[in-house]
Amino acid sequence: MTKKLLLGIPTYRSVTSEGFAYQMGMLLDAVNSGLVRHLEVEANMYVTMARNTMCKTAIDLWKKGEVTHLLMVDDDTLVPPGGITKLASRDFPVVGAAYY
Repeated sequence: MTKKLLLGIPTYRSVTSEGFAYQMGMLLDAVNSGLVRHLEVEANMYVTMARNTMCKTAIDLWKKGEVTHLLMVDDDTLVPPGGITKLASRDFPVVGAAYY
């Protein structure tokens, strides 16, 4: 099965320029991998509400066959080069990364 990701970045109100700068490498890597079919940055006063909105979007896109997986990366999380590809290569229905 070809994996098609919705990469979601939930954030509090907006993505800071510093946060976006940290995310650029991950975003470029994700797009170049061919895995990411949709990118969504959802800002809300409450991050939990932003996450809930992304889950609804992911379900809607999944029903249409446009995505097979949802990967949420908070705007303050650094993803190493190749990190998204590595997570997506796992043959499990749910994969999580260590978060410190």
